[in-house]
Amino acid sequence: MLHDSKHPLHRGSRRFRNGVENRFFVYQRPESIWSKCGRCQRKVVFFTDNVPSYVRDEESHGYRVVEGFVGGEINGRGACTFCGCVQTSLHWPEAAFLQVSVAEGVVWAWNADYLEILRARVSGSKTELRHMLMHNWDYARFISRLPTYVVLVKNRSRILKGFNKLIAAMK
Repeated sequence: MLHDSKHPLHRGSRRFRNGVENRFFVYQRPESIWSKCGRCQRKVVFFTDNVPSYVRDEESHGYRVVEGFVGGEINGRGACTFCGCVQTSLHWPEAAFLQVSVAEGVVWAWNADYLEILRARVSGSKTELRHMLMHNWDYARFISRLPTYVVLVKNRSRILKGFNKLIAAMK
């Protein structure tokens, strides 16, 4: 069969040149995350150091995926606008400003953008979530790594109520 204009050449996952490759290995933190001040527990906008997700492989002369960790020590810089406390590193997820505790563990979001996507996933709104994830694979990677207890129906009301309380307190 010859290629013609009615039938596109690419029909697989790379058809639109936007495939989700290495979805469970590649993970980049956002440039700015919201953490708690070490002194007064208020919101601090923390700017993370850039950690590449790909490095040049000298043997194959290609690129190799660097598997990153979500939690642990995060280096960067941030200062509290209320008390002036300067932070150069923090321990995640304990330092997360947007976090809610449930019986199984802690549910957190990096910043307000990730919070909206997390709330859409927890509430079960599949259409809204699909529209949010459509062109941003960083959000899709965040959602794909959620623990099971985050999306359980029995935890839904507690998580949404906790995040609504945090949003109301920020205003």
